[in-house]
Amino acid sequence: MRYRSLIRNGFIALLAFIFAIMPVTIVLFTTQIVRAQNSTPQNGAVTASFVDYYAEARQLKGHSGSVNGADFSPDGKLIVTAGTDTTARIWDISGVETLLIRSLQGHTGSVRSAKFSPDGQRIVTASFDGTARVWDISGVETRYIASLKGHQGKVNSANFSPNGKLIVTAGEDKTARIWDISGVETVLIRSLQGHESPIYGASFSPDGKQIVTASADKTARIWDVSGVETRLIASLQGHTDTVWSANFSPDGKKIVTASDDKTARVWDISGKQLAILEGHNNSVYGASFSQDGKRIVTASLD
Repeated sequence: MRYRSLIRNGFIALLAFIFAIMPVTIVLFTTQIVRAQNSTPQNGAVTASFVDYYAEARQLKGHSGSVNGADFSPDGKLIVTAGTDTTARIWDISGVETLLIRSLQGHTGSVRSAKFSPDGQRIVTASFDGTARVWDISGVETRYIASLKGHQGKVNSANFSPNGKLIVTAGEDKTARIWDISGVETVLIRSLQGHESPIYGASFSPDGKQIVTASADKTARIWDVSGVETRLIASLQGHTDTVWSANFSPDGKKIVTASDDKTARVWDISGKQLAILEGHNNSVYGASFSQDGKRIVTASLD
């Protein structure tokens, strides 16, 4: 299946939709209110469109190529960005001026994602060079901790567990891998196998007991990783094209997936499809829940 990385890098073209899955329809973004007009088609899917737009606050300029992703630190004072220029960069936005304070260098391929640990002391980066790297940013100097090697091909994403002791990586080799970084040595402890095509996303549930993976095989899968043996809980089937991302709701009871088939879909953890979120005219590359779990935001090339 084609991998449209160049297209995905064009984040400037992304149009976000907010889907209200509860009756509340007013969303507050700092100093500006974005109002959504809801409608419910015959198929039961909830759609929305923007009446107003969020004002730009700052621009983070410094990468020499496209920016693949960005993540806030837990305290909201820092942002880490992932670039095609093989670096991740950390920006301080706590003051009046935005400051580039660190550049994480060492990857030899495009950095696809960069994420903070729950305590904000570490960052994990995933790269097309076939590795993920863990960085300690708690001190004055950035310290490179570990290189997570094992995937046979590009690493598309990497995420910490809620307790910060584990990392799950998603690979072009059709596997997701779980790494224990709590000890002196980084240890590969599990390999999640079963997808028939590359995996583009993998993330932990809020309690850290489950993982959801998103794949080019048109499915997402939920895995129980709480026991000695990894157990496949459910295969989320219904999308008609690549599934780019899958994320748990804050209570861990639902999952939202985003797909090339121009839809996002909501599921319960048994694998039952609850809703189809329609309205985009092009591939949907990302979808996630609000912190209260009442809304979903989607991002598309349209």
